[in-house]
Amino acid sequence: MLDSAIVVDPLIDGTDATAAARATAELDALDHPAEATASAKIDRSIAARWTERLAAPFCPVSSYFLQNYHRLGGSYGLNSTEAMLIVQLVDFKWSASAPYPTTATLATRLGISQRQVRSTLQRLEELGWLFRERPTQSSANRYRLEPLFRRLEQMKDDDERASKPRKVA
Repeated sequence: MLDSAIVVDPLIDGTDATAAARATAELDALDHPAEATASAKIDRSIAARWTERLAAPFCPVSSYFLQNYHRLGGSYGLNSTEAMLIVQLVDFKWSASAPYPTTATLATRLGISQRQVRSTLQRLEELGWLFRERPTQSSANRYRLEPLFRRLEQMKDDDERASKPRKVA
């Protein structure tokens, strides 16, 4: 359990007294949820979860995806490289349009070869979690993630149905 008494020296770590008080209140609420008052508001902003500098740009990734990617893709689920490739694609998905990073960019971000990126993309496509739109000109492929999103929503529906108590006649 975390110690709720935090000593903060603003000269050392750059925080102010308000942030320190907020952090202490948040830890108190976590340590003693029954004692947390309704008036205590917890800052759930990205900056509070990470830092001000790391808050932007920010990639929104579904917690449901993070918790369940191992259930996708056959008997073994997606591996961490496949899941991180999807996260990288989502980082390039700035709107409803399909993202279009190059395989070179994805390889650099993932720390793997372009050949590995291409084979991972091929596997994800074979599993039906994405499909590539090949351009007519010499630009990067667009990666459609809607099949993955539909499957995750279906899984979530199934999970919610399974968790509801059944009525006995």
